[in-house]
Amino acid sequence: MQITLSPISNAQFTEGIRQFLFQCAAPTLPSIDCVLNGYESDVALPKHTNDFCVFTPLSYLSRGKVFEEWNTYEEGLRLCEYVTAEIQVDCFSNSKARARDRAGNYELLAGHSIGVDFFLGYGIDCQYAEAMRNLTQVLDSSKFTARYTLTLRLGFWKKLDVRFEFFDHLNLDGIHIVDVRFPPKEVL
Repeated sequence: MQITLSPISNAQFTEGIRQFLFQCAAPTLPSIDCVLNGYESDVALPKHTNDFCVFTPLSYLSRGKVFEEWNTYEEGLRLCEYVTAEIQVDCFSNSKARARDRAGNYELLAGHSIGVDFFLGYGIDCQYAEAMRNLTQVLDSSKFTARYTLTLRLGFWKKLDVRFEFFDHLNLDGIHIVDVRFPPKEVL
């Protein structure tokens, strides 16, 4: 038996979020390096700017029942499950207005067909964004850095392909119908 996960990979999911946060940033971010995955180890903050975004997966929840699809050509079974993900997005800046505007614009785009269509290009369903909140705090520079946060609700189909061992030919030599090879004896 062989098991394969398809079609959306973790890298594709992560890249979809990174590109959304970079390409749809308004005000714009200095570079793609200013979009950080908060779920990775040893990620340094940008050195030359305090304008950056951090996204962190909070949860992955299965929605509905697992259903199966049979592929008769490949002798396999595909298990399908819809998963929703909560992704926390934190927008940081030295300017409270830039951090607030960036978070507000992400929230606005996630609720519009522009955001929905953007994520569909990565195989992700953009459902909605929860309202942003102000979580301004002191960071490494010992100065207040504005931080506005929101939660994106995304969904995708998790598909698991299971292939079974099978045969494609059968040798019937030496196999006989029992009644022909061993005829019944007559009973008197």
